[in-house]
Amino acid sequence: MLENATGIVVAHRASTVMLADKVALLQDGTITHVGDHSELLATVPAYRALLAAEATDADDLVGAGSGRGDGKGQA
Repeated sequence: MLENATGIVVAHRASTVMLADKVALLQDGTITHVGDHSELLATVPAYRALLAAEATDADDLVGAGSGRGDGKGQA
């Protein structure tokens, strides 16, 4: 769809960010780092922290209400 064009996507989910050719990390309204997902993951602690926070939030959602953390709820 964006062949021969530049598109800007604002994303919070790691699965979306990983699809991008380039990722820009915004901190306090300023672009602080630009690179691909693997480069930022390897070199930018703030980027890793964002991804870790998302993973923690997802784990919390999966376990919500079941007390088991397996996403299956109570039987």
